[in-house]
Amino acid sequence: MNAQRYKIIATKTQPRFNRPKNIGQRQQGMILVVCMLVVLVVTLIVVSGTSTSSLEEQAATNAQTYNRTFQAAESGISVAIDDQDMMNEALDDNTTCTSSTASVQTTTPGVTATVQLTFIDRNHSDGDEIGTYVAFRFDSVGTGEMVDMKSATTIRQGFNRRVPTGDNNTKVPTC
Repeated sequence: MNAQRYKIIATKTQPRFNRPKNIGQRQQGMILVVCMLVVLVVTLIVVSGTSTSSLEEQAATNAQTYNRTFQAAESGISVAIDDQDMMNEALDDNTTCTSSTASVQTTTPGVTATVQLTFIDRNHSDGDEIGTYVAFRFDSVGTGEMVDMKSATTIRQGFNRRVPTGDNNTKVPTC
């Protein structure tokens, strides 16, 4: 009777399913899950890097466009400061004291530049050993534009023009 009892106990401790004999057989499905997670992480890193590089490219394009329009506006102001006819036109205009808008030739294709002068006021200067001067103050507004990129930069700069008082160029507008 004892022999049957041990036999029953031995059958109760056996598992209902067959366990694999080594650990490698037990983890065979887990390697697929780990590989899929690694592939997913690598894919996310690649997609993130791609979107970051496209944002950096857009930022570089915007900086280059701003630089081109800024340089065009600066060249317009430089031309206006040296253009005596524009200053005379602003001095001759008795209603707005403003010259007409002038287009400036640029060397960059697709970039245009315009400039306009406005007479601000006139000051007398004591002068130096040569004689006395009249200082005319002007405000210049230069605009550089790239129509294709829908971008424009406007720069405003003031400057003075000293003219000897004996010169015929000392007219003063009434505006």
